[in-house]
Amino acid sequence: MTTIILTSMIIVTMFYCEGLNKRIKKLENRINGLNRGSEDTNPVQHGYWIDHTSELFPADSTVECSVCHEHESVLLAHDNYCPNCGAKMDEVK
Repeated sequence: MTTIILTSMIIVTMFYCEGLNKRIKKLENRINGLNRGSEDTNPVQHGYWIDHTSELFPADSTVECSVCHEHESVLLAHDNYCPNCGAKMDEVK
């Protein structure tokens, strides 16, 4: 019984760490983008949020950027910019 509980705890910890690593990578990308400052001459990209609503598990619902295809919390669906690539969310599907 103890082995099963310990194994379950290890698996949960691994998934938690994987999620943290993804968030750290996203933060590093954002910081790198800020460090570029006005030197970045790329044109503004335009996109829209792709809704991935889960009716079975509403807490797991996400939105996907149509430009970089990164998934984010559904709470960002009302934001005007993608936090990963900076695309302006003003296009209509």
